[in-house]
Amino acid sequence: GVAFADLDNDGDQDVFIEMGGAFLGDGYMNALFENPGFSNHWIKIKLVGISSNRAGIGARIRLTIYEQNTQRDVYKWVNSGGSFGASPLRQEIGLGKADTIDVLEVYWPTSDTTQQFLDVGVDQYIEITEDQDEYRTIPQVRLYFNKEMQM
Repeated sequence: GVAFADLDNDGDQDVFIEMGGAFLGDGYMNALFENPGFSNHWIKIKLVGISSNRAGIGARIRLTIYEQNTQRDVYKWVNSGGSFGASPLRQEIGLGKADTIDVLEVYWPTSDTTQQFLDVGVDQYIEITEDQDEYRTIPQVRLYFNKEMQM
């Protein structure tokens, strides 16, 4: 199995692979690949359903950003992952060089409602609750996998 997630909270996707265990005595070890990073922007979004399911599965997210004077829309559909691996239910979305999110929309299919947020900051983790007018910022602590701390 394989999972893609920002495991160290630095804004890029890291990869964890379950490599061993296919048979008794299998000597392969699991592997964690830490993404060395880049200078692009990102946002993490946790959805909390009220009328919809609590995890927000089935909700659709649309971000409108401007990157190098060109408008771009980014779409995400919240799902539970795959059969041989999964990723977190929080949505981790790369934004390239865009320094703000002009429009962030969440469509909740169960309640058939759409929430819209304007001028959302980048490089942050937010929680959006169905039918609320404002989102909440979730603090994060940067994690280090190496024994020596890097700054």
